[in-house]
Amino acid sequence: MLLGYTDRLSAAQGERIRFMVSCDQPTFTVEVVRLTGYDTRSAPLDDPTVGGLHPGRLQPLRTGSYGHVAADRLSTEAPLVDLTIQFWCMPTMPVRGRPQALLSRYSPSEGGFGVWIEPDGHLSFRIGSRTMARPDLRSPAGLVAWQWYFVAATYEAATGRARLVQRPLAAWGMQSGHALVERVLPTGAPGGVDTPLIFAATSNGQSAPSWQPTDFFNGKLDSPRLFNRALSLPELAQLEAGGAPSDVAGDAFLGGWDFSLNIASVRLVDVSGNEAHGQVVNMPARGMTGHAWSAEVLDISQAPEQWSAIHFHEDDLEDAGWSPSFEWSVPATIRSGVYAAVLTARGESDCVPFFVRPPRGGQTTKIALLMPTMTYVAYANYRQSAEAGEQMSGGADIYGLVTDRPIELGPTDAFLKSHPELGLSHYETHRDGTATYYSSRLRPIVTMRPRYHYWMTHAPRHFAADLLLVEWLEGKNVEYDVITDEDLHAEGGDLLQKYRVVLTGSHPEYWTDPMLRGLESYLGAGGRLMYLGGNGLCWVTSVHPECPHVFEVRKGVFFVPMGNGVAGESCHSTTGERGGAWRELPRTTRSAISAWSSVARRATRSIGSTCRSVHPRTRCCSPVRLDDIPDLPPRPRRSRRLARAGRHDLLRNRARRGGLLRRIDQLDRQPDVQRSRQQRVESDRKRATSVHRLSVSSRPSNLESQYRRRHPSQRLAERWRSNSAERARSNTDLSRRAASGLGGMASVSSHSVAPIRAVRATPLVGDEPGNVHSRCHARPRVDLVSAVDLFLGQPRVHAWQHGHRIDPLDALETRVVVAQTRFKNA
Repeated sequence: MLLGYTDRLSAAQGERIRFMVSCDQPTFTVEVVRLTGYDTRSAPLDDPTVGGLHPGRLQPLRTGSYGHVAADRLSTEAPLVDLTIQFWCMPTMPVRGRPQALLSRYSPSEGGFGVWIEPDGHLSFRIGSRTMARPDLRSPAGLVAWQWYFVAATYEAATGRARLVQRPLAAWGMQSGHALVERVLPTGAPGGVDTPLIFAATSNGQSAPSWQPTDFFNGKLDSPRLFNRALSLPELAQLEAGGAPSDVAGDAFLGGWDFSLNIASVRLVDVSGNEAHGQVVNMPARGMTGHAWSAEVLDISQAPEQWSAIHFHEDDLEDAGWSPSFEWSVPATIRSGVYAAVLTARGESDCVPFFVRPPRGGQTTKIALLMPTMTYVAYANYRQSAEAGEQMSGGADIYGLVTDRPIELGPTDAFLKSHPELGLSHYETHRDGTATYYSSRLRPIVTMRPRYHYWMTHAPRHFAADLLLVEWLEGKNVEYDVITDEDLHAEGGDLLQKYRVVLTGSHPEYWTDPMLRGLESYLGAGGRLMYLGGNGLCWVTSVHPECPHVFEVRKGVFFVPMGNGVAGESCHSTTGERGGAWRELPRTTRSAISAWSSVARRATRSIGSTCRSVHPRTRCCSPVRLDDIPDLPPRPRRSRRLARAGRHDLLRNRARRGGLLRRIDQLDRQPDVQRSRQQRVESDRKRATSVHRLSVSSRPSNLESQYRRRHPSQRLAERWRSNSAERARSNTDLSRRAASGLGGMASVSSHSVAPIRAVRATPLVGDEPGNVHSRCHARPRVDLVSAVDLFLGQPRVHAWQHGHRIDPLDALETRVVVAQTRFKNA
């Protein structure tokens, strides 16, 4: 196996990048290349500091989240003889088939103590045994998943009396969950004083610092506490009722960890006054509702003490923790772009990509390519393909509703299926069915490779698809700088101010609030954005303040494909922001640029991926002059009979706004369009199915033919022009203005490499200087302009020419890329 990752995705000239590699061969070779396309790359860079042979070693991946308090922080003047452990827990997988440690402190030389969930789902208390192989006390009542329990365990060394208390929080329907077990054990101190106190796991038996966690717990822990004497049952009842530990136990209170404090940190705060602070590992879910949550408030800022739980998982992964295999200092002479370290060892290879950004505080070109690295990390090691293959092979044709392609697992999908230790993406659920809130880039991301193919489309996606845009830029000899989402998040609008235009990738889905505000400030200062993606600027994303390689996304309660969330757990633990989609948030809590993220998302559902050029002042699509592009002869029109049935009423509604009602009434009196009431009802039914649900082909030829075939106003307008020579002469000047002032539009698919073509509107006739129906001609073009606004109208397309303003008309009804346009005075 040969895998690698970098400690950073973006670096400027002069900065160093560390590469972590796991190789089961003695040596491996390294070549640094510039990626110039999906399947193209430059020659290896001539840099002796990084090229050549490097020693290989196999480095493991250890998943599973837990918390721990160092042994030196728990040291006291007197050894721990008597003790009480108390906490609240909510197991999500009580019957796991293996032990799950809830709270433990274990040493192979001195023994220890702890509370476990046995493989069959029963609670147990182990103390004093050096092997800890069997429980000393076992609860007769099994635990129920997703139920809160008050748990306490006490031990008196002088008498050897041990007690285990288990009480469910729910008063109704959980009577069988109560348990009180007492037993006299051999006297003696519990031991384990040289090992840390571990939450949601236990030690593998090795001494510090070489110990490793094991027996991971799946579920929530709340308010763990440790006392140096055995509390009585009345005292335990006071703790269960919410009594303060210091009031109940006095000086016997050794440590109490309030998980509602510093939830944006990896730190566990001790409130006992003994400074026994700890930390969490592998990023368990913080900001989770605790046992005291009243369900009356949903915002964590209103009652933070009710969000006092941490949800641990056995498959959490925050940092692979590999040792660096080699480093590389980016030369000062290298230009910005997409690069990769190609690793090779005895027939195996891996391509580890990274990005070289321009020098900090400056730029080298006028164009910036914004690589959506947060989307790459959100989809990191996405395994839905493996599940789809199993479901399809089992006979359930659930993916037949999405694609007609056969679901086949590629080599990358098969590798991910056999290596769950590579961590989860935001589009997968944990073993207990809960959503994945955090995703990290400090791990091998095999879906972020140049030749990765998406399982559903068998085509490049995300990073591989963005290399197609890189290949186009390189092929056209366009000079550009490469920047990443993390760069924009850290530097904001200052990073973009010196560029004339910013290009997005094919899937810029995940954006933080600093990114949105930075983009808005750039556009407000005169910048331009070319939106080349689909499903963009969608989900609220936040970056961990202490671990910037971790991104957090919470999509809400009803986003079923990624696991059901829990009411009250929609706020991000890292920033306190409300999770979900940006378009769902109040306008006061989002930047203005995010207002059209829903426009882009909804429009791209209809036309695939679109291109957008945002005007800096009007926030609208900028006009693009096509006068310098030679006209192409119009495509031959098919001789089809105009299907007036069902469309006449539609024309009446549209013509009423343009002052053409009188013309339509005259046509209505003609014998060839007179119909009975029954015919009108039948035609309305046909209109509902044939006019309002038009499919748009990705090919311009089909797009034009559908527009001409299905848009009756165009033929009607031509008919008026042929019947009135005076009307045609009066609109000659208007036609010239429209031909020179109307911007073109192009549709680009994120999963194909089709030639980019544009459409240009040629006015035909209008009843007055205020209404023109347009005909489209396909022609090649270089610039890209969005068709997003033509679908939803907010913000609308405003192109100014000779004092007249052009905006779309009825684009949402017709659902075609080139729609009827309307002229009116400014």
